Amino acid sequence: MAREVYFQGARLPLTDVEYCLLSIFLDSPGVVLAREDLVDRIFQRRFDPMDRSLDVHVSRLRKKLEIVCGLNKPIKSIRNSGYLFSADIA
Repeated sequence: MAREVYFQGARLPLTDVEYCLLSIFLDSPGVVLAREDLVDRIFQRRFDPMDRSLDVHVSRLRKKLEIVCGLNKPIKSIRNSGYLFSADIA
């Protein structure tokens, strides 16, 4: 099931996983979110360091936010930690 979000009038079509990710990021701007916690919250499974599915979903969401919303590097990868939502959406 696809979900839609609107940002300054721009339609942002999202998958369920992308929607969940964005919701979590918006609830914690400026906070580094551990990959382990994101996998647990989104996929309800244990973290496997070899599983790159979270990274693929984050990459797709990042591209959509950059292209559709014009945000510059809205999600930063924090080496050996996780992800940081740093977009200024005020």
